[in-house]
Amino acid sequence: MARRDERALLASVHPNVRISFGDSGGIEAFRKEVVGSRDENFWSDFATILRLGGRFREENAFDAPNTFASWPTDLDAFECLAVIGTRVRVRAAPNLSARILTALDFAIVRALPDRASAEWSHLQLADGRTGYIASRYVRSPIDHRALFEFEKGRWWLVAYVAGD
Repeated sequence: MARRDERALLASVHPNVRISFGDSGGIEAFRKEVVGSRDENFWSDFATILRLGGRFREENAFDAPNTFASWPTDLDAFECLAVIGTRVRVRAAPNLSARILTALDFAIVRALPDRASAEWSHLQLADGRTGYIASRYVRSPIDHRALFEFEKGRWWLVAYVAGD
């Protein structure tokens, strides 16, 4: 990931990799629409997905990140966010000089998109208070995820999708 080695990455991508819930897929579509997309930063997002770990869905199937793979079924994935760090500060306003309300460790919070921005996520804590977290420290369970399967003696990236 750090070297952004496209050739090494593509060697682990399944020939029929899925990149959406529709009909699109395949290595060439993955290379053009995902890795080569100017709208997204694939390399840093994929590195985050891998860094966050995952879970075996079956003996030969692994899903990452853990914020997707281990999401509690009783929480709405469209209404909540996962805090992806330790001692992540929740602030009273969307700026670094705002008062710190609390700090969270790998928690799930309710998203309040009404005042969110690219840099700050507006959220509600379990006790009802609202605040802001720098967006780089939260992740939606329906953000991009990577699904891997063991086939023909090796692991393959079989899907890189986002959404429900």
